[in-house]
Amino acid sequence: MKRITIRYGLIGGLIIAGLMVISGILARDSDYNFSIGQLIGYASMIVALSTIFFGIRSYKEEMGEVSFVQGFKIGLIITLIASVFYVAVWMIYSSTAAGVEMMDAYFAYQEDKLRSSGKSAAEIDEQLESMRSMMERYNHPVVKIGITFLEIFPVGLVISLISALILRTRRS
Repeated sequence: MKRITIRYGLIGGLIIAGLMVISGILARDSDYNFSIGQLIGYASMIVALSTIFFGIRSYKEEMGEVSFVQGFKIGLIITLIASVFYVAVWMIYSSTAAGVEMMDAYFAYQEDKLRSSGKSAAEIDEQLESMRSMMERYNHPVVKIGITFLEIFPVGLVISLISALILRTRRS
C-alpha cells in the first residue's frame, strides 16, 4: 500500500503543481477572468486527484480486493501527498513578484466586482475593509498554509469517498 500511495500521491502532486504554474502564468494576463480561473483551478484539482481512483484500483488489482476503509485510507494518503505539493508550490509562487502581482490583481478584481454590485457605499466600504483585513491575516505563513490546504483537501476527501465506494469489493 505504501508504494502505491506514494506513487499516485506524487503523480497527483506533480500534476496539480504543473497546472498551478500554468494557471499562474495565464493569470499574469491583464484580461484574465478570475471567475473562470477559479473553475479551472478546481477542475485542475479534480484532474490531479483522479490519481486517487487509479491508486485504489491499482491496490485492488494487486491485492485482489479492497474494503471501503482500505480504499478510503489509500485515498486520504494520496490526498495528503498531493495537498503538500499544492501548498508548497503555492507558498513559493505567492512569495514571488508574479504571485504578489496576481494577488493584487485578484483584490482589484474583487473590488471592481463589489463596486458594480449595486450595494450601498457603506456596505462596499465595510466589505473592502474586511477583505483588507483578510489579506493581512493571509500574509502570515501559517494562515496561508491552512487556507491553501483547505482549498484542495476537501476535494480529495470527496474523491476518496466516491472512489472507495465505487471500488470496494462487495461481499455476496
